[in-house]
Amino acid sequence: IVHCLTEKGRGYTPALEDEADRFHAVGKIHPDTGLPISTSGLDWTSVFGEEMVKLGHEREDIVAITAAMLQPVGLGKFEEAFPDRIYDVGIAEQHGAVSAAGLATGGLHPVFAVYATFLNRAFDQ
Repeated sequence: IVHCLTEKGRGYTPALEDEADRFHAVGKIHPDTGLPISTSGLDWTSVFGEEMVKLGHEREDIVAITAAMLQPVGLGKFEEAFPDRIYDVGIAEQHGAVSAAGLATGGLHPVFAVYATFLNRAFDQ
């Protein structure tokens, strides 16, 4: 058995200093500083995150689920606004999908924000 421990951002100081997600989802950045290079307009992740907060204020039954990707999927502001209505299931997308089903059965309206690539893990279960 080989057990490998990885350290995201190792050797790249700007990534190591980004404690929120260690540059997990990087847009355009200046390579030396790691600071974002501004682009015009909104990105889909920002629009999704803002809409989730708006809907959260309108509907108390909305809860959010993430699989260790809070910032990359745009749920950071939702967590700030509704810390008791967000669930981070860790790197376990299959658990996130089943949790969403359970929460829905219980009368809530779960939104599972997940990258499609990783959603396949739910089918593998």
